[in-house]
Amino acid sequence: MYFQWSYYSQRMNFHDMVRLTHKCIQDGRIEYNRRKTGHRFSIPFTKPLQEIAQQFPQGESQYLFPILSDFHQTETQKQNRIHKCIGQYNKDLKKVAEILDIPVEMTSYTARYTFASTLYLNDFPVAHISELMGHANQEITRKYLKDLGHNVLDNAHEVL
Repeated sequence: MYFQWSYYSQRMNFHDMVRLTHKCIQDGRIEYNRRKTGHRFSIPFTKPLQEIAQQFPQGESQYLFPILSDFHQTETQKQNRIHKCIGQYNKDLKKVAEILDIPVEMTSYTARYTFASTLYLNDFPVAHISELMGHANQEITRKYLKDLGHNVLDNAHEVL
């Protein structure tokens, strides 16, 4: 479900995802600051995201997902917990890829790449993808999309 959340939330990374609190959801939107850059994001709380969130009962924790709890008070405690969980999450993704015979090394960042690639392959402008990804410039986005180059160019011959 974390992979799906990352994909449907316009590329939210694991570190930001597990820090979301119930208060981040306001007026049909998810409002949060990206930890890596400090940039503020406001994304629609779409039906797929709502369905994922409903699978985690609110309980007494302020957090949306059951990774961090109110026990994790200091930044060091939070970082240690996130580091441990992301390691397990990446191991689980690799197992899924093996079972499904997916020829890609899957990590928590694969959802971000998949989000960008899906938009790109559907003719969404790179400038808009870059903005959605929160990249400082389009060159960073192009690095995400570099592996698509040959496929897109090869398919251009089909149009002729």
